Amino acid sequence: MVKLFWNLTKLKNNLSFSIDTFGNIFKRKHQLKARIKEVHIELNVYPRLDLINLEMDLQRRYSIVL
Repeated sequence: MVKLFWNLTKLKNNLSFSIDTFGNIFKRKHQLKARIKEVHIELNVYPRLDLINLEMDLQRRYSIVL
């Protein structure tokens, strides 16, 4: 019983570390996808170099999250 408690405590500490280190990756993934979609819509209306660079940066960040 003590060993089980010890393992659960250890797991809780590890999970806490993961959340503190990486944050909520699902939320970040959703936000990045939404922003990429917005940029695509704007690029279809008026293609600009700064939007192309922004899209590349967002795609890079999205691939890191994945």
